[in-house]
Amino acid sequence: MSADSQQAQEGKKNTPAVSQPEPQPEPWRDPVLAGDFEPFPYQVRDRTSLGRYVIERAYLRTPQGLSPYSVVRCQPCVCVLVAVGRRVLLVRQYRYAVDSWQDELVAGGIEEGESPVQAALRELREETGYVVNDPGYQVAELGSFFPSAGSSDEIMHLVAVRLPEGARPGDTDFDRGERTQLVLLDRAQMERRMAQGSLVHSAIYVAWERMRLRGLLDEWFGAGE
Repeated sequence: MSADSQQAQEGKKNTPAVSQPEPQPEPWRDPVLAGDFEPFPYQVRDRTSLGRYVIERAYLRTPQGLSPYSVVRCQPCVCVLVAVGRRVLLVRQYRYAVDSWQDELVAGGIEEGESPVQAALRELREETGYVVNDPGYQVAELGSFFPSAGSSDEIMHLVAVRLPEGARPGDTDFDRGERTQLVLLDRAQMERRMAQGSLVHSAIYVAWERMRLRGLLDEWFGAGE
């Protein structure tokens, strides 16, 4: 077993067991939802594996002829909206793809055999050092979404985790090449930055709105301005 695989197995052992709800049908795969036309036939030309991604080059067979089409295949991931007391915990890290620092939700890939909740608690421990071992914590599953369905099959599962006010982070367990800084914001600061556009991680907005629609924002973070 490689060192990375061994660390992953140890991480799963250290992650508290969480009771899992019965799996529900994915709402985005609604059999009632359909277009008024048949999609073009999709023909794969070749695939290239690039670490955690697979680049799939294909064609769409259209009446006008073949139209090139490419898809990035990804493993599913989880994004975690974390509350510490009544403040939101974000992680600040440098994103080379956009050459800038970004404040984001805790996030990472879902390993084989993991549920989104299990992956969320593991990523929370690895990236922030917070370990869910207090009876005062809460977990809420917020569903999933496709951040870029036009070019990728990446699916992001959303999980909210609420830690008690006195929770303190322990040791982190970063992946190679990963480093984060913790950022705590109250609700007013969070929504001000969302309105200003200084938070650009799409999962933040989806998770925040789903929390609002479920009546959890006021419960977890207090009434807004």
